[in-house]
Amino acid sequence: MNFTTVLHQAKSEYAYAYNENTLHIRLKTERGAVRKVELLALDPFNWVPRNDGSMMYDLDKESIIRLEMRKEQMTEMYDCWFAEAGNLDTKRCKYCFVIETEKEKYIMGCHDRIPYKEDESELYNLFNYFNYPYICKEDLYKAPHWVAHTVWYQIFPERFCNGTPGDGRNVLPWGSEEMDGALKKFGGNLEGIIEKLDYIQKAGFTGIYLTPIFKATSSHKYDTIDYFIIDPEFGTNEIFEKLVKEAHQRGIRIMLDAVFNHCGYQHPFWQDVLMYNGIVI
Repeated sequence: MNFTTVLHQAKSEYAYAYNENTLHIRLKTERGAVRKVELLALDPFNWVPRNDGSMMYDLDKESIIRLEMRKEQMTEMYDCWFAEAGNLDTKRCKYCFVIETEKEKYIMGCHDRIPYKEDESELYNLFNYFNYPYICKEDLYKAPHWVAHTVWYQIFPERFCNGTPGDGRNVLPWGSEEMDGALKKFGGNLEGIIEKLDYIQKAGFTGIYLTPIFKATSSHKYDTIDYFIIDPEFGTNEIFEKLVKEAHQRGIRIMLDAVFNHCGYQHPFWQDVLMYNGIVI
């Protein structure tokens, strides 16, 4: 079996908390190569005494959840398998997969892929199990009720519409091929989005998803300098407030891409690192 075509990663889009006691777990395998996938899941701290007078404890094998995974969809290259591991009252989980082809059967864990046999030392070797340490209530994703019914229109503000073409900003003529790169700017801004709200509404959209609009150097604004200031090339905080109000009057919601997982070179946090060279003072 070619395990380079088997895809899974713990605590990712392949394994996430659905609610306070349930994990959704997915696996991808080469299309048509696998006949059956079984998920083994358990609380890794669920050990029981031997009751033989000793102080020894053994893994409670009776508590192991065994679920046959369902093939929920197929792509050109992959079969996509799904299982819901529920009733995880302790909110802890370790798991592995038993993958079966027409001729072979394997235990697939986080470290090793082992030919399957009823050998408990291999089947219940928790060191080879994927780990979901704990389901934290605070980490659960709860989408607002209106999201499922929203039709989104994504806007890259710098390339959408220049609503103030005579304001003296140093930008290229719209559509110019004079230069290229992240500093190429045509002058799209928030006023341009406000100008086009009626057009967006008539097209049937009820939500606008904006790529980053906070202060940054580039045209794409993913290199944030200040998360509390609208980039001056796009407008001001007050103009953004106007955009939100005008959009809401038309039944359109606004969603921002805030990119908090990284910042730009000029952000004070990174400049502080450069200034002190990582020295804690």
